[in-house]
Amino acid sequence: MNTDSEFQLRMCESLDDSPTIQQKLSVDQVRDYPNPFEALLELVPEASTNSEWANIPMTLATKENELATEEVLAYLCLRCMNLIPVTHLGYNDLDMGKPRRANNDLEEEQGLALRYARRSWINHILGMSQTLVTPLLDELQGFLANWFPLWIAMTLRRGKYGGISSFLKWLEQMQPIELSTKLHIDRLKVSKELRDLVYVLNDPDTYEDGDGDGNEGRREEALIVAQDWVEILRQLCMESPSLEHLIELSESLTSLALSLSDLKHGERALSVSSEAVDILRHLHPANPDTFSPKLISSLENHSHILSSLGYQDESLKVMQEALDIYRKLLLSTVVVRNYQLDKFAELILNISTILSKLDRHEESLKRAQKALDIHRQLAANNPNGYNYRVSESLHHLGGCLSKLKRHEEALAAIYESVEIFRVLEYKYPSQYTLYLAQYLDSLSSLLSELGHNEEALKNSLESVGLYRQLAAKYPKIYFDKLTSSLKGVSLKYSACHRHEEAMAAAKEATELDKEDKSPSTYCEN
Repeated sequence: MNTDSEFQLRMCESLDDSPTIQQKLSVDQVRDYPNPFEALLELVPEASTNSEWANIPMTLATKENELATEEVLAYLCLRCMNLIPVTHLGYNDLDMGKPRRANNDLEEEQGLALRYARRSWINHILGMSQTLVTPLLDELQGFLANWFPLWIAMTLRRGKYGGISSFLKWLEQMQPIELSTKLHIDRLKVSKELRDLVYVLNDPDTYEDGDGDGNEGRREEALIVAQDWVEILRQLCMESPSLEHLIELSESLTSLALSLSDLKHGERALSVSSEAVDILRHLHPANPDTFSPKLISSLENHSHILSSLGYQDESLKVMQEALDIYRKLLLSTVVVRNYQLDKFAELILNISTILSKLDRHEESLKRAQKALDIHRQLAANNPNGYNYRVSESLHHLGGCLSKLKRHEEALAAIYESVEIFRVLEYKYPSQYTLYLAQYLDSLSSLLSELGHNEEALKNSLESVGLYRQLAAKYPKIYFDKLTSSLKGVSLKYSACHRHEEAMAAAKEATELDKEDKSPSTYCEN
């Protein structure tokens, strides 16, 4: 870019040379210049030195003569984004998990300016100290009408998501009422975009970029997206509390609750989840056939959050409510499908798990056996579809039997569950690796408890090998599991009086705690 640019010369001519007055450019002065890309880079020179999208700061202070106000920078950012065709902006390059580079036809100057504009326009809007002037209002109006939902998606896929809630509040509170009809956002469209992005960010297979890091580190962003999703639906429901909007709000609240719970914000998650359940409980009586599945799902999530916080009695009550509603739904169904029976068994298993946490082990066992019977029936007609469910039920049943000191029966159940997953892992590599590793650990622990130390060690070593595979692909997710599994192997070695190997496994676990969590770390041994 030419440092002695036409823009620089023209803008200097526009200002009073008086040394006693510090002047800044107005939007009207910048508006007359035909190349907003050059103007933006001249006013924010740091943007031209950061070619990578993720490295450009959220705000960059203007330098030298401090010519640019927030209004001017906001105008230029929006002008740049409105000028370049949608294909060049990269909005159509949003295949899930496969973001592509911006169009190569863009000149370097345009590309650098757009990277800055995409990332910084909201901050400049929020930093303004005066009412929108007409040219800026026009640019913002056009951007919100045409590109705002797609900008959200592109921002998230090409950089770190910073949230839009502050901007939405600015739209709602800071601007004169007469502007509200001009600055229109299709909130329902934005809501659907945010919903999709929450699920994308929570999927570890999305954004796989070849470095083995996957998407583990973006759960915090998923939380921000979920908060924005809830915020925009609250606004929709205030404006128009339609059935569709209330359903969307309950879904967004459930998603936010799960994100909060996943990040260990348990009490906040519980409050949000309660709100989602209350909405669906209110809607359910009017149309049980439509709302039963949604209410059941919301109750199930709410129960899990209660259980994670130690409120087991309340968790059991909520899960039982979900089961009772589902039972009524099945009784009113003319032809019950296999997936419906599978869901029924899943709810029964959930209740069994909570009963076990309440030390009501006989009741827990009874329900575990009932769930297993349903899954065996389903697998008899469709083994490829339901054998993994049989294995899960067997594993759960084994845990119930073990707590009742019925160890030999527990061992038989867990053996069978492991063998089912061995077959599935052989048929479908990688799909069932985690399950097999977890079940091998359970089998190893039970074998140790029964004094079968050599066999326990064998299964524990196999589990470590599987966790190495998982950690090589998703280090941040499976790092702790691999370390824990290595510590378990160390104990199994000690039980077999193989102390040097026990020390080696313990040392590796300790060293892994200190290592950078890169994929290559886990591919050794």
